[in-house]
Amino acid sequence: MEIEKPQINNPSVYEANKSTEQRSLTLLRTIGFFVFIFALLDYLAILIPAYIFNPDWEFNTVGRLVEQIWSPLLAYFLVFFYIEKNEIRLKQARWLNFFSWVALALSILYFAIFPLILSDTFKINNRLRAQNTVQIAKFDTGLERVKQLVTQATSDQQLLAISQATKLGAEDIIRSGRPFPQIKTEVTEKLVNDALKYRKFASGENKTRMMEFYKNAIKYTLGTFLGGVCMFMIWRLTRWSRVLYKQLRKA
Repeated sequence: MEIEKPQINNPSVYEANKSTEQRSLTLLRTIGFFVFIFALLDYLAILIPAYIFNPDWEFNTVGRLVEQIWSPLLAYFLVFFYIEKNEIRLKQARWLNFFSWVALALSILYFAIFPLILSDTFKINNRLRAQNTVQIAKFDTGLERVKQLVTQATSDQQLLAISQATKLGAEDIIRSGRPFPQIKTEVTEKLVNDALKYRKFASGENKTRMMEFYKNAIKYTLGTFLGGVCMFMIWRLTRWSRVLYKQLRKA
């Protein structure tokens, strides 16, 4: 096939011709082909090694699959971008047919992990709530134990030892030289105030962690469903490539 040479009437201006257009489209499809290969490699890297029945791994893996979907979408746009009078040979049709069926496989994958992300969301939510409950219970138990030790203390030295052992940070109060009953009262007040501050901080940290989890859970749940729908639509809309491949094989 003879390559059309560019005609330049004005030395400072070049008007693209049919040959330039064809080369540009070939470049787009070539890039799309490699984007598709890299996308499949990313999918394999995400899914291997697999830790089935591990809710954390499944949840994070689904998230990565949702965030990865842009690359095959871009690849499909580039690979299947044809305009009028573009030639499609048997070799090209074979690849287009393959990519079309891959779209169906990806659609099945995303629809399959949709109930999985729902199940993992429920499991992880229950576990995080249980961990928070256990953490609070341990803190309350420790707080009551320290209160009891402070109440039973009979000297400054005992209070000082308790403060250092429990990292209470009440050494300055104990060494102030004030009467012992007043020191015990101030140490107890500090213990209660510190406990309130810790509870407030822990509650804020837990709310932030749970909010981030819920945001990701909603994103991944909707993403898997929309990903399945999107890939199924691509499979439907690329039916022409499957029909064309069959026709060229018979020709």
